[in-house]
Amino acid sequence: MVKAFAKATTFRIDPAVKDGLEHLSILLHQPQNQLVNTALKEFVIKRTEAMAADLDITLAKLKTYQKNDPDFEHAISTLAHAEAVSSHDPAEGRIVKLGDKDKKAKSTVRAILNE
Repeated sequence: MVKAFAKATTFRIDPAVKDGLEHLSILLHQPQNQLVNTALKEFVIKRTEAMAADLDITLAKLKTYQKNDPDFEHAISTLAHAEAVSSHDPAEGRIVKLGDKDKKAKSTVRAILNE
């Protein structure tokens, strides 16, 4: 099996972190690249595990919700009620009356587009 070489990647590192990395590299007798790769690998593993746990919790909550309201009747009812009692819905937009200048601009734009 042929070993693939890692592709060089550029990152901006905080100067204080860079200084610490340089000191660790000297003390541990390991290249900075190896230290960074080890740290990033550990970070990715920990964050991936944490995200997986969060997703498992979210999935369990969704399954419980679905079990309690399988046809989403309560959710639909709640949404319908909210729509019915709302005095203003920003998604609905608002009616804008055009003034004479707006009408002239609109007709000018249409004329240009239709040329």
